[in-house]
Amino acid sequence: MITNWFDDDPLFNRYYPYDAGYRYYFEHEWGIPVQRDEQLFEFLSLGGFAAGLNWAVVFNKRSAFSAAFDAWQIEVVAAYRPEQITGLLSNSAIIRNRRKIEAVIHNARLIQQIRTTQSFKDYLWQQLGHQQLIIQPQYYDELPRTALTTSWF
Repeated sequence: MITNWFDDDPLFNRYYPYDAGYRYYFEHEWGIPVQRDEQLFEFLSLGGFAAGLNWAVVFNKRSAFSAAFDAWQIEVVAAYRPEQITGLLSNSAIIRNRRKIEAVIHNARLIQQIRTTQSFKDYLWQQLGHQQLIIQPQYYDELPRTALTTSWF
């Protein structure tokens, strides 16, 4: 386990002790560098669906999203047409927000373009200067609340 929990962390206190899936996510995925483009695409997409919502709502629909978006296969999602969008909008197992669904498809197409010259993973790591951000606060309230700059590396 690499995640450090704080006594004052509301996510830990609300979800972690009671939800095995949430525990697994935070112990085996959260904060661990991702090597597969499809997994990065999944995280990007789920993050988009979480905008304006509680992360737990999206997290609990994760398997439904994976099924709905063809296991996050970038080439497949990039090829979606209006009939697939209509199908997604009628899928009650996922969040049916047209703009968010269209954003996922749009992002798949952009990733497809990036992958003509390099992997999506390499593209993202390049944006970070090929360095993982590591911060070591002692308390939850010490976590940064705004975008981090390179001074944090």
